[in-house]
Order: sequence, then C-alpha cells, then structure tokens
Amino acid sequence: MRLTPADSTAPAPPRPTRGPARRRVPGPTLVLEHLDELELDPDELEHATLACRANDVVLPRGPWTPPTDAARFRGWIGLLIVDGLLTRTVTIGDLRAQELLGPGDVIRPWDDTASAGAIGPQAGWRVLDRASVALLDPRFAATAARWPAVTGALVGMAVRRSHAQTVLHTIIRARRAEDRLLLLFWHLAERWGRVHPDGVSIPLALTHACLADLVCLRRPTVTAALVRLRDAGHLARDPQGVWHLSAHSLAGPAPAPDDNCEPLPGPAPQL
Repeated sequence: MRLTPADSTAPAPPRPTRGPARRRVPGPTLVLEHLDELELDPDELEHATLACRANDVVLPRGPWTPPTDAARFRGWIGLLIVDGLLTRTVTIGDLRAQELLGPGDVIRPWDDTASAGAIGPQAGWRVLDRASVALLDPRFAATAARWPAVTGALVGMAVRRSHAQTVLHTIIRARRAEDRLLLLFWHLAERWGRVHPDGVSIPLALTHACLADLVCLRRPTVTAALVRLRDAGHLARDPQGVWHLSAHSLAGPAPAPDDNCEPLPGPAPQL
C-alpha cells in the first residue's frame, strides 16, 4: 500500500480524544497536539506546534499491507497513529501473538522484514477501525530537531509501547483463561476506558478471535471464558459492541475447575 498524504489544503483538525471512535478531517497533522508531557514554555510550544506539521494517510478497515522497503524510509522517525485501531500479528510457524495499537503509538512497519532474524517471524497488519497515521518523514524530523523535547516525547511514547507489551507478556502467564481476559480488559481500560459509576466501558471492536490472539489462547477457550465472566457479572458486551467491566471484577472471578486451564507456554495454533 502506498503512503499517499491526504489533501494538505484541509484545515488542521482539533485534538482528538484517545480511542478509536473519534473521526478526523484529513489534512496536515499538528503532531505536537498528539504528544504527551511536552516540556516547553507556552510561547515556544505554540511556535513548535505550528512548525511541526506532518502529512497524513487514512487507512481503511481491513488487512493492511504496509511498505516494506526499508531503504525508502531512511531518515524517517516512523508513522504516528493519530486515530483508529490496528493490530500487528507476529507468526512463527504455527505460533502467533498479537499487539493492539492506537492513537499515540509510533510504528515502523518497514522494519519488520529487516529484523526477521534466523527464526523468520512474519508480521501481519489489520486495521480494525478506520485509522489515520501522520508521516514523520525526514522533513518533519529536521524541523522537530529544533526542539529536543519533541524528540524526547516521541521516544517516551515508543518506550511506553514497549512497556505495554511487557505487561501483556505478563498477563499471558496467568494460568486461567478468565484471569487472562480480566487482566487484559483492565489493561486496555487504562488507555481506552471510560469510567462510569458501575465500572468501565471500553469502546473497542474486539472479536473473540482477536482476544484469543492477544492473550494466546484458542478462540473456543476465550468464548467459553467470556460466557463465564458474563454470567458472573464481571464483563459484558452490549449490542453496539462496547465492552463493560464491572467495578467488582478487579477482585477476579471465583475459582474454577482445572479443566478451564491451559498449559503455560500460551501461544496457540492459528484457527
């Protein structure tokens, strides 16, 4: 898929909320409006915000084949996800694991083939919810270099993505399917959740198959565990596809028989 900037004559959009539901008007992205914790004084921040613009690309829902020619992207920082929701699935033989990506994540899909290594992992991408990505190309990198705080913020976001993956790797060490799913949803709630008196709603279009890849279980196992969590009042999905976590689900589900468990290495064959 070519990375073709959207119409650069459109006005810059207002800052979106974190999460996949908000829609942007295509056009130049004011990148600093999507960065956290910028250590700049107000006047400098205004100047840097107007200067650090980037063209963007809209990705429709469905499988995404990103560019893989790393030589074409020398000098690029990467692609900043501005809105929407994507997954990156890594497959080694019949083993697979998945990463969920959204606003604030910086990706470099052309590095997937460059870092294949001896075991030959293959990466596949899918857009779950129509997404926009800002092109952090060499021109943007040269402009942003005038403000070290901008580079620091981008590095910080990349580190947070790494930390989130470490949390996910810890979650899949839980033996019981219900525990993995509850921990996953509370992990997702920290980023995408909307708090209400009875708990947290998570407006993410996650299928049972997607959840299975995220927690390294078989899809039928996930479906059965979700039914048990629903019946216990811990987790439910409404007709609009929004997931709802009850406040008391933090205590975890009641113990279940050992036949609800799966062995620990975790990654399961693709179904």
